[in-house]
Amino acid sequence: MKITQVTPIHAGQFMFVKIETDTGIYGIGEAGSWGHIEAAKAALSRFADYLEGKDPSKIEHHWNVMHRFSYF
Repeated sequence: MKITQVTPIHAGQFMFVKIETDTGIYGIGEAGSWGHIEAAKAALSRFADYLEGKDPSKIEHHWNVMHRFSYF
């Protein structure tokens, strides 16, 4: 199973993200800081470059990579 798409979802003052796999499984989570929607959307775009094509079951590994990739 691989991640195929990472989609930002802007809803009011919130940013969510939908992560889809090649098997049709998907998840939705909150992806932003209230009031900083454009920054959250830019970060999601950067993280999508990393996540797409990866195994979604490696949750802790992906979290660590994305958390430590910069000082942002």
